[in-house]
Amino acid sequence: MTSATIWVLANYFSKIFSWKKGAAHFKRYFLSESERRRNAMFFRITLGLLVLTMFDMTQAVPEAELIQDLLEDYRRETRPVKDWSTTVNVVMAVILAQIIEVNSREQIMTSNLWFRYNWVDEYLTWNVTQYGGIESIHTNSENIWRPDILVYNRLQDEGWSSTPDTNAEVFYDGRVNWFHPVTLRSTCLMDVSRFPYDIQRCPLTLGSWTYTNDMLEMERENGTDNDREEYIENGEWFLLSISAKKDVINGSIGGYTTLTWTVEISRRALYYNFYVVASSIILVVLGLLTFSVPADSGEKLSLSIVMLLSLVVFMELVTASLPATSTSIPLIGQFFGAMIVLIALSAAMTIFILGIHYRGPKIRPVPNWLRKLCRLENKTQDKPWVLVVLENSNNKRRRATLQSVTDEEMETIHSEKEHVEGIADNMDYLLAKHEKKERKREMEDEWQQLAIIFDRFLLAVFFILLIILSLSLLLPSYLARNN
Repeated sequence: MTSATIWVLANYFSKIFSWKKGAAHFKRYFLSESERRRNAMFFRITLGLLVLTMFDMTQAVPEAELIQDLLEDYRRETRPVKDWSTTVNVVMAVILAQIIEVNSREQIMTSNLWFRYNWVDEYLTWNVTQYGGIESIHTNSENIWRPDILVYNRLQDEGWSSTPDTNAEVFYDGRVNWFHPVTLRSTCLMDVSRFPYDIQRCPLTLGSWTYTNDMLEMERENGTDNDREEYIENGEWFLLSISAKKDVINGSIGGYTTLTWTVEISRRALYYNFYVVASSIILVVLGLLTFSVPADSGEKLSLSIVMLLSLVVFMELVTASLPATSTSIPLIGQFFGAMIVLIALSAAMTIFILGIHYRGPKIRPVPNWLRKLCRLENKTQDKPWVLVVLENSNNKRRRATLQSVTDEEMETIHSEKEHVEGIADNMDYLLAKHEKKERKREMEDEWQQLAIIFDRFLLAVFFILLIILSLSLLLPSYLARNN
C-alpha cells in the first residue's frame, strides 16, 4: 500500500468517523510534510473525477431509460401514426457526393449519394422535464419505422452498396432525421449522338414501394437541389446541374408520389480531342500526303492502304466504348466515317493517277481539250522535214553536157542512182522509226506531267475537304455544348 493511498484512507476515515486526532496522528506518523502537500492535490483531483463520473451516470441512466421506454412496445412495421387516416409526410433530399463512373456502353451510372429523410413519428414523443431535460436521442434506424422509399431505376442485383445502417436522430416532439449514405448503380439512357461533346441527363426516381400518396406523401427539401458543398469532381464528367421534380404515378389501388432528381453532366472532351480527334486528323493528313509521293517510288498506293487500315483499326478501338445503338450515329462515328471515305477516295484517285502515269504500250496522245485545260505544250505536232545539202567548196563544179558524157559514164551514173535510192529508202525507214519512238516518249512525258498536275490538284482539294468536314462535324457540337 502506497503512502498516497494511506493518506486518502486516513482523510476519508477522519471525515466519516470524526477521528480527527487519530487521523492527524496517523498522518504525522506515516507521512512527511512534502508528501502531505502533494497528496492534498491528488485528493482534490480524485474527488473532482468522482463527482463528474457520478454526474454522467445520472445523465446516462435517464437516456437509457428513455430509449427503453420508447422502444418497449414500439412496432416498426406499422406507420407511425395513431390515426390510420393520417398521412405521413416525408421530406427528403438527395445530395450527390461523387460520380464514380458513367459506363456509356452499358448505360449505367455509379454514384455516391447521401439521402436525408425527415418525418414525424407520433409514437416517439416524451416529456423533456421528466427525463432530465433530454431533447433528442440517437438510435439505430433499424429500431424504428422507416419509409420504404427506393430508387426505381436502380439495378436489382447491385442496387445498393453494403453500407451499414446509420443512426437516426429522434426529437422529443416526434421529429425524426435520418441520414443514409449509399453507393448506387442506376440506369441512365445515354444520348451519344454528339459524342465526345455530349451532355447526359441521368434521372434518379425515388418513391414508396407499397404506400400510396394518401398514406405517405413525399416532399423535397427546399434549397438542396444544387448543393455542391460535398461534391467531389470527376475526371471525365463535369456536373452542370441537379434538378428535382415531383410526379404522381396512378396505379390500380391509387396514386404513388415520386420525386425525380435529374443529374445533368457534361463530358470533358480534352482527352478525346487530344487522343482521338487529333490523332485521326494526323492519320488522314498522312494518307493525303500520298499525292505528293512520286509515282516512280513504288510506295504511293501502299501508303494510302496502310493509312486506311490504320484509321479503321483506330475507329474500332474508340467505338468499342460506345453503346451499340441504332437510334443515331455518334458524332465521332460520323467523323471517322467521313475520314475513311476521304482516305478511300484518295486511294482511288491514286490508282487513277498511276494509270495516267503508266499508260502502257497502247499509248495515245493527250486530248486537245485536256491539254488546253492543263496548259500543256503541244510537243507531238508534226515537224516539217528539213533537207540539208552539204556541198564541198573545194570541189569545183563541172557543167555536164551530153556531148561530154561517154557511155561508160552514163552507166556509172545509172548504177550510182540506184545505190543512192536504196540508201534513201533505208534512211526513210530509220527516220520514221526514230520519229515514232520520239512521239511515244513525248506522249509519255505529257501523261506523266498530267499525272503530276492531278496529284497537286487533288492534294489541295482533299485538304480543303478535310478542313470542311472536320469543322462542319465537330465545331457546331463543341460550340453548342460550351454555350
